[in-house]
Amino acid sequence: MVLLGGGGMLGVFEPPFREQGGERAPLRELLAASGPAAGLIANAAWVRLNLACEARDEHAVRALLRVTLAAAPEVDFFRLNAARMLAYDLPAWRTEAEPMAPGPLRQRWRSDAADEAEALLLGDENTEPSWLIEAANLALYVRGDRELAAQRYRQAAELPGAPWHAGRIYAQLLRELGRDRDALEWLRAWAPCLPAGDPAAQRDLVLARIAELELELQSRGEPL
Repeated sequence: MVLLGGGGMLGVFEPPFREQGGERAPLRELLAASGPAAGLIANAAWVRLNLACEARDEHAVRALLRVTLAAAPEVDFFRLNAARMLAYDLPAWRTEAEPMAPGPLRQRWRSDAADEAEALLLGDENTEPSWLIEAANLALYVRGDRELAAQRYRQAAELPGAPWHAGRIYAQLLRELGRDRDALEWLRAWAPCLPAGDPAAQRDLVLARIAELELELQSRGEPL
């Protein structure tokens, strides 16, 4: 009954949204005024979105993504999965639909899709650590840009409430970029923040990596 109610309310909000050409602010204001019903609308839109994905209906996917995010802009599940659909699914559908498209054009589709997904993740002032990590993954796996990915992982790691693995991945990317000294300096500064009693922090692993980097730099005759 909840989803049916949300679906009914969704029909009220979809037409004016589409007439706005995809602009999020007017729709977000309408949904904010709906109070608790906004959550029902977001859930109903997400159910319909999954059906649109199965049908590979890009127009419906885009419309329902915008409705969902306007109704529940702070929900990580919706935003992260929306970014993944934009970055991975939509260009993959286009590539399958146009298998003879030249490689540079397919790469342009992926790059444009990454731009769109990143705007979704980084466009708000109050970016969450999880959103930055997702943007870092886009930089790494879609763009193949380790420098940009490293920068975003560090930004995420420095935010309150960030998962501990963001700092470890940042250090690893620095090493892959040949920046061992920067990785050592980061880990030395970051390690004291890691709680010994939290298994997710993997403090012992980080200390072991510091020792490994120190030995590596020493073997090259570099000062510590």
